[in-house]
Amino acid sequence: NDCPAHHPLINDFLVKLEKATKKAGVTATVENPKGRREGMLRYVLLSVSGSSRLSCTLVWNTSQMKQCQPHLSRLLKLIKADCASVRVNLNDRPGNAITSDRWHTVHGPQSDFEALGAGPGSQQLGRIHFEPGSFKQANYQGFGDIVERVRKVVVEKRPAQVTEMYAGAGCIGFNLLSCPSLERIVMSDVVASNLKSYRQTLKTLPPALAGKAEYVVGRAESVLESCQGSELVVVDPPRKGLDKGLVSELKSRSSPYFADLKTLCYVSCGFDSLARDVEELVKGGW
Repeated sequence: NDCPAHHPLINDFLVKLEKATKKAGVTATVENPKGRREGMLRYVLLSVSGSSRLSCTLVWNTSQMKQCQPHLSRLLKLIKADCASVRVNLNDRPGNAITSDRWHTVHGPQSDFEALGAGPGSQQLGRIHFEPGSFKQANYQGFGDIVERVRKVVVEKRPAQVTEMYAGAGCIGFNLLSCPSLERIVMSDVVASNLKSYRQTLKTLPPALAGKAEYVVGRAESVLESCQGSELVVVDPPRKGLDKGLVSELKSRSSPYFADLKTLCYVSCGFDSLARDVEELVKGGW
């Protein structure tokens, strides 16, 4: 409960959540000797917005909301005063996927949002929306430092077209729209719910900026066409790192998809995968 990487609100809430789950009789999910999962709460996902609003997702080990009761109602009464929103994700499926596509909002707004963005005056440009299922950094204020560093590279390199792969809801891409040289940005991600977040964000933008943005849903290896014509590509993969097909194309200096590429910005979620990917990219001449 004192992790320096977490927002202080998350550290404080974890202490309260541990007490609340015990009082509500909510049990943690464990795997029995036969490999079957038993218990109620499988994961807890927490994030804090730039304006210090805490959002909580409870991943329940079941397929139906009624099977969460009465424990969910007891827990909600104990924690909702500390949360801007509480959502339940039902995931009793095998495997390591943290969430499923079954979302239910039980407290607060249906979606989260953040002011756009990075740089002086940019907070008046719009709001980035996060629908349930869209990935959001736990410490969004800390993530803002990364966004600003990428933005500085774009301002310095002055590309007319940028592609962001593994874009999620577009936290980085949307913050690049006001860069002076930018005429077009194409964002992509494999999670289809991000497209809804993207469309909600577009509605909040001035038409001149919204007209520069595009979004493509699909695996990185299957949307390589979105990179054609881009002088700068931003990749922000999950902990596993870049898809092998994407690495192969980046290593191939004759790839038609990256004929105009001059700058690659890699935002990493895992050092081991970053080291592996960079080693391969350096072999390809980067």
